[in-house]
Amino acid sequence: MALAVQSLGLDGSYAIFRVSGDSAGQLIQLSLDARQASQPEDFGKSATDPGLQVNLNSKDASGFVDADIDQLQRLGPNDELFVRIPVNLVSGRCPDTETVGFGLQASLPVPPSQPGGDQLTSIDSQFFPIKLDGGSAANRRIDEYIYDRALDVNGQILDVKIEMKSDWPKSGGSPKPSSWTGYVFDDPGKNKERFEPRISFGRQQSFQEILFEMTFYEHLSGAAVGSRVRLKNFEIAAVDVDDYETVSFNDFSRYELNATTSLRPVPGQRSGEVRFEGPNGSLKGVQFNNTHAVKVFYQHPVDRVRFGLGRRKSFSNDKRMFSLAFSTLGEDKQFTTPTTKPADSLVSDGFSFEQTCPPPFVDLQGIEGQGSCLDASGDPLFVYQVKLSGVTQAEERFSFGLTRSWGVVDGRLGDVVVTGGGVALQVVDDQIVVPAGVSGFTVKAPVKAASFKGDEQLTLTVIDEKGGKAVDT
Repeated sequence: MALAVQSLGLDGSYAIFRVSGDSAGQLIQLSLDARQASQPEDFGKSATDPGLQVNLNSKDASGFVDADIDQLQRLGPNDELFVRIPVNLVSGRCPDTETVGFGLQASLPVPPSQPGGDQLTSIDSQFFPIKLDGGSAANRRIDEYIYDRALDVNGQILDVKIEMKSDWPKSGGSPKPSSWTGYVFDDPGKNKERFEPRISFGRQQSFQEILFEMTFYEHLSGAAVGSRVRLKNFEIAAVDVDDYETVSFNDFSRYELNATTSLRPVPGQRSGEVRFEGPNGSLKGVQFNNTHAVKVFYQHPVDRVRFGLGRRKSFSNDKRMFSLAFSTLGEDKQFTTPTTKPADSLVSDGFSFEQTCPPPFVDLQGIEGQGSCLDASGDPLFVYQVKLSGVTQAEERFSFGLTRSWGVVDGRLGDVVVTGGGVALQVVDDQIVVPAGVSGFTVKAPVKAASFKGDEQLTLTVIDEKGGKAVDT
């Protein structure tokens, strides 16, 4: 029996899945299937913590225990594992109903590149850009380079190392690139954040390829690199794959091509590898193009990425520039009609349903100034009536501000008092908290130690949840 994922639907506030495999104790890698979700906040505790729980024996709620989604899991005694993920049934304002989806995917473990590699600390890159700008230092005939401070994940800085792992493929060629003709490790060119080696394969009629490996490290000031880590949730885009060029990837979660692509995916030389072969003919420049690009996604943690750059045939000694972007393509460089294929070793399942959404926020209709008077202490008191378009159906927060026409020495503002629906409303900093069931509220702004002449003015500005504004003096 091959690895399989089956959705078992909702159990209270949890989405339940059954993962089955070949044998008890089999190691598997789990990850969330983002393609099944309407919004990232629809499931899990947070964007980076799915709150995963597992049960080796059944879907009985009493048997679930917390689990780290970045660590490998084992199938139970019946060759299966039950998984549940907390579901946020209401994720925000929307129409009367919305379709919500949840998905889980499972795959065979990615073999680590070194013993213990699968136990390294896992970093969620959250698809932040990985900037590989080596400048002139990388624009040489070298076989490895460390890109300093290549990734910043909310203040967590990582270095990235790219290393050539195969010899020059031409017969009789030197095993080291220092004497290779027509080669530089990374030409900065116009796309400084991409990895863009220049390689000349010479005149040849058969496939040739050079293999590279990418690894990740914590940034450590004063040292070449810090501790090695695993990385997940990042993307590699191979751009401008033309004129018989090829790019190969392994250990990915899924890849994406445009429906009208000119690239041909074929099995690569290594197990689980996919090679994308470019057509004849060269495009102008090194640009993103619907028909000559592929995007590869790594949703589960990996301690290294291997990719091959090659050519099926060559009629001259021309230098070929390969261009790989690591989560740095902008919104204007997306496929118009994307098609997605998961890795052969990855299986997933999900389900969707409709949920009733919270009612929409009310609108701010306006403010009517009620003038000023003296309070019980004899201090001036400005009063305003704030009107809403209807009765609030849920708690809403209204931002407010007061602008006075007098100086500080002539009087200071006291604490604002707000009432609505027959009760006092909470004021938190510059926000008025309005509960459900309120159609309007009164704002009272006292002035302490006042020394007024009689023509002083106080302007109240209120902004609702939708950004609507009302002002009255």
